[in-house]
Amino acid sequence: MKTTGFSEAKGKGMFSCKKASHLISASLDRGLTAGERFSLRFHLAICGMCRNFRKHVYFLHDMKDQWPTAADSLHSDESLTDEARERIQNEINRTDH
Repeated sequence: MKTTGFSEAKGKGMFSCKKASHLISASLDRGLTAGERFSLRFHLAICGMCRNFRKHVYFLHDMKDQWPTAADSLHSDESLTDEARERIQNEINRTDH
């Protein structure tokens, strides 16, 4: 039987860290329902490991917008010298034959 949210933990007082981690991740992609928010806040109030997990997930989420992509690096004038570009192109041409 699959259950979700606060009702999952009747008698236990909270749901699992696994469920909390799913809600933390989901909160980055969509708004949580009122029940999900309540259950997550309740869990986070007593679970330091999940609070730490949330802090790291939010940090990584914020950093992804500040980190240059691989494509940006390839098109940057500072990424490779002309000599390095020539060596790479020669190697590509050599292996194509």
